[in-house]
Amino acid sequence: QAEAYLLDAVGRAPDTPEIHEALTALALDRGDAATAAAHCRRLLELVPRHAFAQRALRVLEASAPAA
Repeated sequence: QAEAYLLDAVGRAPDTPEIHEALTALALDRGDAATAAAHCRRLLELVPRHAFAQRALRVLEASAPAA
C-alpha cells in the first residue's frame, strides 16, 4: 500500500526529492537494488549533495555484479 501511494505521488510530483528518498528506502528494504539505484540517481539529480543517496548509491554500485 505504501508503494502504491508513493508511485502515485511521484507520478504527480516527479521533482519532489522526499518521494524519491522514500522509494529508495522502500526498494532497499525489499532488496530491489536496481530500483533503489534508479531512485538514488534521480534524487541526486534533484539534490546533488544528498548524503543518503550518495551513500546508498556507493553501496549499491560496490555490491553490483560486474557487467
